[in-house]
Amino acid sequence: MAKDLKALKLRLDRTRRVSGGGPGPARPGPAVGSTAEDGPPAAGEVCGSSGRRWAGIAVLVVAVAAASFFAGRATEPGAATGNKLPELTLEQYNRLLATLKGEPLVVSFWASWCGPCREEAPLFEKYYEKYKGRVNFIGIASDDLRPSAAGFVEEFKLGYPNYFDTTSRIHHSNGVNALPTTLFIGADGKVVQGVTGGLDEELMRKYITAALAKR
Repeated sequence: MAKDLKALKLRLDRTRRVSGGGPGPARPGPAVGSTAEDGPPAAGEVCGSSGRRWAGIAVLVVAVAAASFFAGRATEPGAATGNKLPELTLEQYNRLLATLKGEPLVVSFWASWCGPCREEAPLFEKYYEKYKGRVNFIGIASDDLRPSAAGFVEEFKLGYPNYFDTTSRIHHSNGVNALPTTLFIGADGKVVQGVTGGLDEELMRKYITAALAKR
């Protein structure tokens, strides 16, 4: 086990040199439903959601492996808290959106390691409770470890449905290139606005109101 950990740390060192470090700020691009010309600027800081995340995830892998070694047992993928966050495929996601059509929908793309995602999580729960029965909310975690993502949902006591995008296909099919990204969808199933970056109360109210007006 000690040899395996040593080899994993060596691979981590190489990952850091290639990726340039752990997750950090990324330059936001236009989200789905907007263009570079008329889309809103990022509401707040963003986290890169491509190769840079792997160094941070590798650190978590080392920590999990070390904990398993000292506990004297192997770590089983999807065990414990990981099972509390259901996986969602792209096909299932599309069917879910079709089911929810007829009411406005807010889709949040996030990861547990993303600082701005953590900052805006209480706001999403607040507005989910405020608009319950009028606006649907769902969260999609990707580029993450499933147990870490499940812990995020528990930590912030998120009451709306959250899912784990195992292959990141949902993430990429929606043009998400940084986290957090939020889609505000009208009752007609069309994206009213996409926002890349952390949201504040003013923007949340503005775009939920716009989604409610879209019939």
